[in-house]
Amino acid sequence: MFWGLKSMVKLFLPCFAFLAILFTSGCASVAARAGFEPHHAKVYPGTVLEANLFIDPQHIQFGDGGRKSSSFSQKLAPRFFCLLDAPFSILIATLCLPFDIYNYVEEVNREKARPKRTIGETTFLIINPRGGVTTQLLWSKSNCAERASLDLLSNIGKNKTPLDKRYLDLNTEVSFDVTNQSWAVFYRATNGTDGIVCSDQILYTAPESGYEKEVVFHNPSRSPKYLYLRSRSPAIYSRIELTHEIFYPGKPDRIRIQYRAWINPYGERNLEFDDSAEGCWRVKDALTEEAKVAILAKRLPEKPDIQTLIKESNAKVAREKLEREKAMRTNKNAPAH
Repeated sequence: MFWGLKSMVKLFLPCFAFLAILFTSGCASVAARAGFEPHHAKVYPGTVLEANLFIDPQHIQFGDGGRKSSSFSQKLAPRFFCLLDAPFSILIATLCLPFDIYNYVEEVNREKARPKRTIGETTFLIINPRGGVTTQLLWSKSNCAERASLDLLSNIGKNKTPLDKRYLDLNTEVSFDVTNQSWAVFYRATNGTDGIVCSDQILYTAPESGYEKEVVFHNPSRSPKYLYLRSRSPAIYSRIELTHEIFYPGKPDRIRIQYRAWINPYGERNLEFDDSAEGCWRVKDALTEEAKVAILAKRLPEKPDIQTLIKESNAKVAREKLEREKAMRTNKNAPAH
């Protein structure tokens, strides 16, 4: 009887492991009880994600192929897993997780809801951060008020901006109302000429007027918010995409804010991105560095002819390649000493 039960447990353990990883990674309420943060990377259907489950009589640990892991103590473990030859480890490859499906479906629905539009004149924009991802602006727990300041140009270009030359484009503050169990998020412009316009929609031209010194969100949803920011002198215009994540449903005691910004360094309100330089990193890096140097010197850079710059860069790369090949042939044919 005992050995039969042991065999059955071992037989069904892979199923249990898969379900445990599935729900612990994807369900916020379960994750809250387990003390395990959901995996926030975007893993779309069709992308293989490896997840590891490690069990011993006192401990359960989850991880994604060894890169990230989280563990929690489970008092019931000795009662159920003492039948196994502990410790026990299993690696499972799955296509996607519920948390990621939720994000994926929301993103697809937002894209479908956007009306078809005519693309206007495009321009080079500095994107921070690069790579189609967002980066953390602020993380806070409900027992403390947190503040964060954002310099949109600090971490781009060849070198970080020196401390004495940094500019605070946006100030952020969060506070938690214990009585109402709700979060308030404040975004503030930093000087007399700066301002903010808030929208739920992506605008490809920054507003001409209507800029305010402060905007406030109360218990913001996960759906992106867009801040259109006028900052610095001479003024530059930016679109900042913000996502707010409140942990956990029914118990909002933590909040995380992520951002991604599109910055027009030429003093124009145009936010229609010209992606032609994305395939030419030399041009993109040169334009970014040129713009940063000019803005730090409190002037606007000269607007470039991107297509001409790309042609010149490609021609230079082709010449350098021919020169390297010629040098290799010369060295190969040179007599040995």
